[in-house]
Amino acid sequence: MSYALFFNDNSNGSLHHGEVNTTDRPICAQKGLSCRLYDSLYLAALYNTMELVSYFTTVADFIIIPLLVYLSFSKVKDGIFKYRIRRWARRCLSFGNIWIHALALYAAIICYLLYANPIFYTKHFVYKSQKLHYVILHISLLLWNSCIDFMREQFSIVMPYHLTHLILFIASFTVAAMASIGIYKYKPLGVSATSIGKLRRKRLFSFVIYCYATEIIVLPRFFYSLMSIICDYIGCEQKLRQTLFYCIIRRLIHIFHELNSIATGLSTIVALEPYRQAVLSIFRKQRNGQ
Repeated sequence: MSYALFFNDNSNGSLHHGEVNTTDRPICAQKGLSCRLYDSLYLAALYNTMELVSYFTTVADFIIIPLLVYLSFSKVKDGIFKYRIRRWARRCLSFGNIWIHALALYAAIICYLLYANPIFYTKHFVYKSQKLHYVILHISLLLWNSCIDFMREQFSIVMPYHLTHLILFIASFTVAAMASIGIYKYKPLGVSATSIGKLRRKRLFSFVIYCYATEIIVLPRFFYSLMSIICDYIGCEQKLRQTLFYCIIRRLIHIFHELNSIATGLSTIVALEPYRQAVLSIFRKQRNGQ
């Protein structure tokens, strides 16, 4: 039943909260104690017993659910609950796979601009803060990942997911190759040939390790997405799942997915000199302490 709530300004809104008839309620424009008591009793009549129970249980959920999470990880072995947590964590890792690849593409573009267009790079990435770029990039990735996950879970539409991996891989590989060529051919003015060779090898080593480590990690996913798109177009998806190649690719995706964070961390330490020096300084302090 729909009924109206009338306020002091004679405006009204429609609610659907039960069987209480409120349309005959007179307007209470006075501000006395009796009027306020009447308003309180009137508003209390809007909520039936089941609605009050619902509100109390909602508040209790905010207390009980965090408690169950704590008990699940530290006190109690609950396989079903941990399975749900694990599924949610896997979904986050799936987001992270695209996220890390997109960030690697962004880093490759910046490195390429440094050698392809130094003036543009200096103007937009040296004299200006990159915080806005990162904020826009992360928000865009969050929205796109959420959209992909929604279509995949609710409508079983997986093409956007596969296309995203294909586009990121091709774009990252292309930009990384162009940047590698730019670094190799780069010759700064006023520097000896010997120094140029050392500097070139050092920069090229760092760039190749950092960028291509991500490409190697997502390479099985690239082949899987490519096969999925082709088979969806020609209608051979069922036959593909029965092949040995499909089983191997799925297993490699699982293994590389587990190694994603490790490979990213190690490539960062090996490729970037500040991180290498920081790690070496930690070992030096430990040796000196012994």
